[in-house]
Amino acid sequence: MVDYATQAANWIGRVGLFLGVETDVWNINQFIIAAKNARAWGIDTLYVKVADGANIWYGGLANFKPIHDAILAQGVGCVPYAYCYGNTYGALNAEIAILKELMASYGGVIADMEIQMNNQVSWAAQYDAALRPEAGLFFLSTWADPVQQSWVGVLNTIAPCVNAVMPQQYTDWLTDQYSQLGNLIQFPTVYIGSDMAGNNPYRNAKNIYDRGVKAISMWEYGFALANPTLVKQIVAFFKPAQASSLPTPTAPQENVHMDQAMKDTWDASQVPANKLNYGSGIAGVWKSEYKAGRQYGPPLTPEYPSVNWQGAAIVVQEFPGARIEWANGKGNIIKR
Repeated sequence: MVDYATQAANWIGRVGLFLGVETDVWNINQFIIAAKNARAWGIDTLYVKVADGANIWYGGLANFKPIHDAILAQGVGCVPYAYCYGNTYGALNAEIAILKELMASYGGVIADMEIQMNNQVSWAAQYDAALRPEAGLFFLSTWADPVQQSWVGVLNTIAPCVNAVMPQQYTDWLTDQYSQLGNLIQFPTVYIGSDMAGNNPYRNAKNIYDRGVKAISMWEYGFALANPTLVKQIVAFFKPAQASSLPTPTAPQENVHMDQAMKDTWDASQVPANKLNYGSGIAGVWKSEYKAGRQYGPPLTPEYPSVNWQGAAIVVQEFPGARIEWANGKGNIIKR
């Protein structure tokens, strides 16, 4: 009997790590450093964002190949992923074309589908019809609670073209909802940041391992840099024989003057310091943008709870040059 779960896990990596949105401005050396760190931690595969909807990063799909090859040269796998909006912006066919090209070029792809696909069964049918005949593996990163997210019909419709679903089990409660995904092969993603309430990533990774799951991934690289011990603990569940004598991680190149200027900008806010969190997820997005040369100024407000236009709960912070929203462990930047 063919063990499809093991085959899929061997391709995508027993332990994977997502690189976040900061990579859109990275150079090759930064990807090499990330790959060296990943190998030192025992990570099998890095997942690199290549497209956001119909917007292809790095100047085109051809420019992803040197990134892919540079990561592989460090002894770490590299899998492309793309965020998909369905037909929210009329670009569903363009998204499908990108996914198909990545599948053909690299053997597979991860599609991140979330709130825009809630209850969109007809869009799911179009993805399935287009991708099922294609060679290559298709992995779906999405909600861990499809019942609550109006995703049951979507999931049932797109499932035939999916080799494995990667539920975003970002809290203890979400980790315990694995039965909502039925008989689909699951390779969960755990959230390793410290700013998510009700989240114990070590506990969640152990629970996932104890269920006999073949592979796991973590969101995301910035959090891994902040807590490499946790990363190695999670690796040890899935690769117990490998994590002992690995090379020391390569420290990312830092610019202390930039860091000081960045902190000075943040501290120039008129908001009382005790109401600002320089270590939050939103602050992390703000820092990444600052280092990339996109400087939005000091905070105009503390972080405050709100909802997006679909009614989902988010956290927001306002800056002179942008509004940054945070939900499900990810930041969304709305420039002014």
